[in-house]
Amino acid sequence: MRSDDAQRNRLWILLAAALLAIAVAWVACGRFDLDDVKRAARALDATAAAHPLLAFLGVTAAQAAGMAVSLPTKALLALLAGALLGPFAGAAATEVGVLAGTTALFFGCRRALGPDTLSRFGRLASGLQDRLRSRPVLAVAGLRLVVTIPYGPITIACAAAGMDYRRFLLGSLLGDLPVAALYAFAGSRLMSLASADEAISPATVVVLVVAGVAMFAAAVVVPARKRAG
Repeated sequence: MRSDDAQRNRLWILLAAALLAIAVAWVACGRFDLDDVKRAARALDATAAAHPLLAFLGVTAAQAAGMAVSLPTKALLALLAGALLGPFAGAAATEVGVLAGTTALFFGCRRALGPDTLSRFGRLASGLQDRLRSRPVLAVAGLRLVVTIPYGPITIACAAAGMDYRRFLLGSLLGDLPVAALYAFAGSRLMSLASADEAISPATVVVLVVAGVAMFAAAVVVPARKRAG
């Protein structure tokens, strides 16, 4: 019994340490801005030109690590990828890293929360869980297009809803690829950007948000009305 208690205490200590490390990383990453990305691009430009595969793997690994713990680094790393690798390879490196980190977060949350967590919060949440499962690719793709929503909470919600992983991954790919491409193309002209907000124009953001909301509604709201009728 004492051994079980000691093991449980060690797990809580490890969890607290992990949460503390993530919080520190959040604070540290929050201080990075476009000027830091430009400095990194200048410092790594020669290395990336001489060793493009190494640069590709480095950007992918950094993006994956940030996404696995939901750090606010996705956009800046995508800009850096575009600056170092060009728009096409930069978008590819960004997307591979994003999906890898998202996969880690998805299965970590699935293991910690279980596959039916949303249903425990009442009928409304249970109904939402059923709808997310019914057309997951369209629902996830729509949510990913809404660039104003943080990436991590979407992943956590999908894992808690018991969504099929392969369909979740496909929806993430379809929804995030246009965004990754936009940031990578903006990164290819990184030095001309005055702020990170210039990477995607306000009009483009509006188009993405409207398209994403429409897709999510088609996946979740419309099927619900059909069943209710």
